[in-house]
Amino acid sequence: WKSATPGKLLCGLRVVPVDRGRDPGPLAWNSIIIRASIWVLPGISSFLAFVTLIDVLFPLWQPKRQALHDMAAKTQVVRPR
Repeated sequence: WKSATPGKLLCGLRVVPVDRGRDPGPLAWNSIIIRASIWVLPGISSFLAFVTLIDVLFPLWQPKRQALHDMAAKTQVVRPR
């Protein structure tokens, strides 16, 4: 609905599709489901927790600072201001 979690809204950040720049329009449902699945599903198993660790660290060496769930959903986090 707002293209952001409450924490992102407090920080003035939004999640947008990579190909739309800073356009604050709503995300497609498939992007929302992909982002949520990659973030939540590894918590089901301790073996998959390694995926969460890689997901959190991935923006450190990515040029667009995208995590794995952003890359899979073709989204990015931007500051629209």
